[in-house]
Amino acid sequence: MKKMPKVVHKGEECFFDKETRRLSPVGRPWESIALSEFQYAHYVALTTPVFFAPKH
Repeated sequence: MKKMPKVVHKGEECFFDKETRRLSPVGRPWESIALSEFQYAHYVALTTPVFFAPKH
């Protein structure tokens, strides 16, 4: 199984699948929640590491 980042959606911890744009609750993996464009973009931003250039 591929490793998926965890996010909190409406107070519940879920796995975030970028490929299908869906969430599946950690405790109920058989359920899946479809995301709107806005929610998808939000979770992509949350789970994408941001690298800051060191200050000189």
